[in-house]
Amino acid sequence: MQPKLSELNIYPVKGCGSVKVSSINYKQHGPEWDRAWMFVDCENKFISQRSYPQLALCKVRQEENKFQIFFPNVNNWFDLYSRSDESNLIKLDVWGNEVQGFVQNSIPAEILNSFFGKELKLVFFNDEFKRQVTVAGKAIQATTRFSDSQPILVVNSKSLDDLNAKLIEKINIDRFRANIIIDSDQPWEEEQWKEIHFPNLKLKQTKKAARCVVINVNQQTAVVKAEPLKQLASFKKVENKIFFGVYYYAEQSGVIKNTDQLKVII
Repeated sequence: MQPKLSELNIYPVKGCGSVKVSSINYKQHGPEWDRAWMFVDCENKFISQRSYPQLALCKVRQEENKFQIFFPNVNNWFDLYSRSDESNLIKLDVWGNEVQGFVQNSIPAEILNSFFGKELKLVFFNDEFKRQVTVAGKAIQATTRFSDSQPILVVNSKSLDDLNAKLIEKINIDRFRANIIIDSDQPWEEEQWKEIHFPNLKLKQTKKAARCVVINVNQQTAVVKAEPLKQLASFKKVENKIFFGVYYYAEQSGVIKNTDQLKVII
C-alpha cells in the first residue's frame, strides 16, 4: 500500500512533551513553534533528556493562542511567552553551534531550581537569527531553531513494530520524538525515501536520524532503562551510529494536514 500519514507533532519546548496537531505549518525555520523554547544552564548551554530525563514530565499544551508548560513539582501550568526584549537577548550553545534567544521570566526561578536541581533559564528563539542547516559539512537551503540539527523528523510505525518484535518490554513511538509518523507496509523503507510529497509541501531527505540514550527515557514516567537503544544497536548500528527515523527539510513554506495523502519518491 501507499504509505499513509498517521500523526503530526510539534515540540514547543526542546526536550519536553509533544503537542499533537492537526496540521504543521512549515515556515522559515521549520515547523511553526517547534523547538521554539528551551532550557539552558548558567553557561547558556542547552539541556536535554540525556542528562535531565525529568524533562519528559514537563508536558506542553496549546490553549487558544498560547502554549503552556506543566511542572509536576508544583502541579501547575505556566504560560510560555515569546517576548523579544533586546535587553534579554543572549548567545546560546546547541551542540557547539551558536544560536540566539530571549530570556523569558514566566516560570519562577525557585520552581525551576527545585525541579531540575540546578539554576536554569527558559529562552525563546530569536527568529531573526539564521541557524544554517548543514549535511556532511555542506549548507543546504534550510534553517532551524533549537532542534539538534535538522528541521523535521519522520518515523515509520512499521519500523517500530519490527523493533518491538525484538524487545521483551514493548515501547511507544513517542520515544523517538518525531514530527511526522507514517504507516507503511515495510519496516525501514523510510530510509529510502528521497522525498515525501504532500499536496502543499515537498520534503527532501537530509540524512538518517542517529539516536542516543534519550530513546531509553519513558516519555510518560521519565524512567530510564537500557532498552531500546541496546537492541536497536544490534541491527541498526553503522560506524558507531544507531539509526531510527529520517530527517527532512522543505525549500519553501507550506502546510501539512493530518488528512493529507502523500507520495514517496525513492
